[in-house]
Amino acid sequence: LQRADKELQPIIIALSEPGAASPQNGYYLRIPDNMLMHLWYPKSGLGSYRQVVLPFELRSIVFEQFHTKGNHPGYLKSYMTLRQRFFWNTM
Repeated sequence: LQRADKELQPIIIALSEPGAASPQNGYYLRIPDNMLMHLWYPKSGLGSYRQVVLPFELRSIVFEQFHTKGNHPGYLKSYMTLRQRFFWNTM
């Protein structure tokens, strides 16, 4: 689904070029499956997180599933937990 997402296609193409620097703006392609990932360093300076970059069509599904299966922890707690695992540009 990542490769079909129009927002993610240019990033994947740029990272796939021979000799492309990785990561680029935090993005990188995970080997061996070429999944688009993002490396996030929180402002707290405490560690880093490797996040799966979600295509547009999965964002609301993932959020809803997490919120429902997580005993309805509320928007902010859901967001903060998802932020450690997933990334998208407008997050």
